[in-house]
Amino acid sequence: MARGYHVDIAAHAANADRKWIDNLLSHFDIPGVEGGRQGVARRLSLLAICRITMIRRLTAELGISTAVAVSLAERLFETDAVHVEVG
Repeated sequence: MARGYHVDIAAHAANADRKWIDNLLSHFDIPGVEGGRQGVARRLSLLAICRITMIRRLTAELGISTAVAVSLAERLFETDAVHVEVG
């Protein structure tokens, strides 16, 4: 990872509290996240922050579960899609 950012940066970018970010990272494997073991601070790549922000927006704006939002965000990042229909 070229540059690592603190969890507080992700919380600010995603407009979420730090506890929400910590819970997300504890329960789901988000690419670009390093550390997080006891006594080791998490470091996030810029792409990890983008993923976290997208997951937060999906849960807040669409009202979907975090698990579904994580899956959908990963599918979006794997494609070059600009628009996705959610039914």
